[in-house]
Amino acid sequence: MTTVAWIPNRALSGAAVIALGTDRIVMTSDAHLGDAGVIKETEEGGAFERVPEKLWSDFLVTLQNLADRKHRPAALLQAMVDKNLKVYEVTHPDSGRVTFMSDYEIESSNEQWIKGAVVPESREEVLLTVNGTRAHELTLADSPCENMEELRLRLGVPEDTVLEPVARTWVDTFVFILRSQIAGFGLITLGILCMYVEMHLPSGLFGIISAILFSLFFWSRYLGGTAGTLELMMFVIGIALLALEIFVIPGFGVFGVSGLLLMAGALVMAGHTFSGMSAGERFHESMKGLG
Repeated sequence: MTTVAWIPNRALSGAAVIALGTDRIVMTSDAHLGDAGVIKETEEGGAFERVPEKLWSDFLVTLQNLADRKHRPAALLQAMVDKNLKVYEVTHPDSGRVTFMSDYEIESSNEQWIKGAVVPESREEVLLTVNGTRAHELTLADSPCENMEELRLRLGVPEDTVLEPVARTWVDTFVFILRSQIAGFGLITLGILCMYVEMHLPSGLFGIISAILFSLFFWSRYLGGTAGTLELMMFVIGIALLALEIFVIPGFGVFGVSGLLLMAGALVMAGHTFSGMSAGERFHESMKGLG
């Protein structure tokens, strides 16, 4: 099966990476592709900022592997993330093949490629972004198509086949809202409050509400890529230990403290991604999450 990305307007940031993961990319001539710099939400919430280089260096390796699988110049993909990476047009002296490489790739090839002009879109302090015409010239995309009907003819799609563009669904919007800092704080606070009420006034109702609230929290974080089985297991075990301390073993000892630590740790881990961070940075982010 061949996957095709149709870009009528723009595919920037994460959308660009998704498009580059398909077998073929078809754009309109004035559509834009690129600007895939790694960002994170600011501490204040709502806005985004670029992350430090050491946090996205692993992502460059991912783009290298993606480019190799989809037969696209890796340097161009990496220049969409690294604003300081210059890309050059290079020519093989024997076959005459033209492609695009970074300085590192040219040096690593043992001078098997002749270095040409720099790709203008890869100038310093700018993340590579190209229109449909330029993307075709750089071998990132097929020649431009100006509308869906032209695309249908090119791909040989029967007229009776309905082509429905992929768009954000209500589930996507719901998850996006739940992953905001305000919603996350609300889910955790209300979940803990309902759990507290249930433990002191057992009725079942507040326990169910608490379970739903925490389920929504972990579900949204799972779809967002920051939570998995580990975080969920830690939280469930933490609840079990806390319940054991309250209902089975009177007092507040090792089981209660361990349960609270596991629950807090699970909530912090579910709300953050620690990829590429040192131990000290992970601890710092965890403390900010607890705060």
